[in-house]
Amino acid sequence: MRHLYILLIFFIISSLIFSFALFRDNKTEGVPAIIINDKIITKTELKKLIELKPQNVDRLEFIDSVITREILIQKALKEKIHKEESFRKSIQDHYENLLINILKDRKYRSLKVNVSNREIYRSAPNKKLSDDEMEIIRQKLADGKKLEQFDNWIKDLKQQGKIETIEQ
Repeated sequence: MRHLYILLIFFIISSLIFSFALFRDNKTEGVPAIIINDKIITKTELKKLIELKPQNVDRLEFIDSVITREILIQKALKEKIHKEESFRKSIQDHYENLLINILKDRKYRSLKVNVSNREIYRSAPNKKLSDDEMEIIRQKLADGKKLEQFDNWIKDLKQQGKIETIEQ
């Protein structure tokens, strides 16, 4: 039985090494478009980057920004900024903010509300409304309802959580 575990571990390690070698070879495969120190950006990679560039930026300006970015990354790594505590704290803060924003966005988009014509007319009494005006009012009322549901969701989360406040 022990031999099976050793063989299994050997197989897993071999697979990982082989996969890493394949991944690494694929990364440098292709015709170089830009070489920045030891970093190679292939024509394929550059083409993908250019496809994502803003339309108001011309090609040469964009390529220069790619080069500048890579040079700065290399310099920062050389100075070992990525190992500094302030960098790690900043990454942690950005990570947490991103998690919160994604969660809030998903929750807000999942909220479904209905706004009746009666509610619309109640919000604009004594006024004949066009279809466009009705839709604008409907959207405003829906947003208000969503915000209310969203605030209630946060209140519920706080009530469901185990929270202790210890003042000093």
